[in-house]
Amino acid sequence: MIDPGPIGGPGYQVEPLARVTARFSRVLFVLEHLGYLGRDDMGDRTALTAWRRLVGLGARDNVYLGFSGVGHLLAEPYPCPGALALLRQAVGLCGPAKILWGSDAPGTLRRHTYRDMIDIVRTAADFLSAADCALILGGNALRLLPVSAPPTGFSSGWPRHRVS
Repeated sequence: MIDPGPIGGPGYQVEPLARVTARFSRVLFVLEHLGYLGRDDMGDRTALTAWRRLVGLGARDNVYLGFSGVGHLLAEPYPCPGALALLRQAVGLCGPAKILWGSDAPGTLRRHTYRDMIDIVRTAADFLSAADCALILGGNALRLLPVSAPPTGFSSGWPRHRVS
């Protein structure tokens, strides 16, 4: 797992990450926070270009994207429209089979509940099919991580309605 940090920061190194992920093609890489686009970067053309290049690495066989803390980084209330727009773009660039949901707790719990963080994908992302949601919310992780059996209570048929 790689947290690239904010665009322009010392860890946001798209070209070195591209070289490393190509050289170590048998190693699984997860780029966290869906490429870490901050609130101040949303309207910055240079930042968006860097973000698309980083997220585009998710098209490689060994690179995945973590969808965790994105609404928190954008300082958005649920349902996090900016985070949804970025998720839509990432799905368009890499497909839903390349995205892993995560909570990034405990920091994100200052802004969102666990339910909200799940529902961003499960109900607010109306551009995703039920199968896409199941992949992002656990199916991809179960496929990639060495787990002998799904955890008790896991269901790939997540409900598509908001539970109160």
